[in-house]
Order: sequence, then C-alpha cells, then structure tokens
Amino acid sequence: MKRPIDWDDQRAFLAVLEEGSLSAAARRMGVAQPTMRARIEALERALDTTLFTRSVRGLVPTEQARALGDAARAMARASEAFVRSIGPAG
Repeated sequence: MKRPIDWDDQRAFLAVLEEGSLSAAARRMGVAQPTMRARIEALERALDTTLFTRSVRGLVPTEQARALGDAARAMARASEAFVRSIGPAG
C-alpha cells in the first residue's frame, strides 16, 4: 500500500504549478521556500515520479504534473466549498 498523500503537499504542488517557482508559491502559501521544496520532494517521493524540472525560467511541470493539475484544482475547490459550508463563524 502506498503511503497517504498529505493535502498540504498537494496544495504546495498546485501553488508551484500555478506560480511557476518555489519562491512565488511559498509567498502565496505563507511558508518558507525550503518548506515548499520539502513538500514538493515529499510528494514526488510518495508518487514515485518527478513533477517539475528546473530551467532558467523557473520550474517546468512535467507531463505527469500537468496531468495532475485538474485534479488538484478540483480538490482545492472542494476544500474551499467544505470550509464555506460551515457558514459565518461564531
């Protein structure tokens, strides 16, 4: 059995996919760049695949990463809907 995939690692993946760099994704998520790198590396280990390659323009998503993009976006929307369903706090 594969180990469970951490939702925060998947959120990090989506941020890097959309932002194009670890540093921009880290700013978006409010974490340090090394934390973002560690999350991407953990996700790549869990999935046993490379998601991004480095280039002079930043991180380039692999074919596998592009294929996972829609599912990650759907999960993000579902997570946002889950939180919204609680309604106003207090």
